[in-house]
Amino acid sequence: DAADLDLFVVAADGHVWTVAVLMIALARLLGQRRVVCVNYILGRSALALEQPDWFTASQVIALRPVDGRAVFEALLDANPFVRRWFPNADPASTFPHFPAGRAAIRQMAERVLGPVDTWLERTCRWIYERHLRHREATWPSPGQVRLSADVLKLHTRSHRESILARHAALLGAAGLSAQGAGHPPAGAWPGNNSRPAD
Repeated sequence: DAADLDLFVVAADGHVWTVAVLMIALARLLGQRRVVCVNYILGRSALALEQPDWFTASQVIALRPVDGRAVFEALLDANPFVRRWFPNADPASTFPHFPAGRAAIRQMAERVLGPVDTWLERTCRWIYERHLRHREATWPSPGQVRLSADVLKLHTRSHRESILARHAALLGAAGLSAQGAGHPPAGAWPGNNSRPAD
């Protein structure tokens, strides 16, 4: 299969669906719609992730941030299980250095859209959610989809369950126990005495 780019985005509250539609429109305009997958957008006040287990933690540390260091650090703080599963990981260290002008561009866009943002958000949600609902029957993993005001999660073809099952089988073959998806035993991480294990 051809490689694609999965985007995890934190948007301002009340702008989740607007951001989704605008990013999809931009991808189409650039001829990259089949490459760019806008499949997880959170509102700023909805940073606590569902399913706080090692699989979710591994997805977070695999993120490659491109902007918004303070928001990314807030994401990690809102999900302490990530650091407990992977205490030696430092995903924030991968931040690139962009020119300061990027913030000015973002602020200008916010000022332009500000007067119509509520109407635009409602309209974008109505159009895009209607489109998604028409395709719901084709999703192999509908349980990994969430369509709400502050969370748009579109993992319609998630490998989560198969990977977790394989992991459990490997542990079983080794005579080990998973100890629960979100709570590894205390002391499981050598050299990490300051944090409990998750």
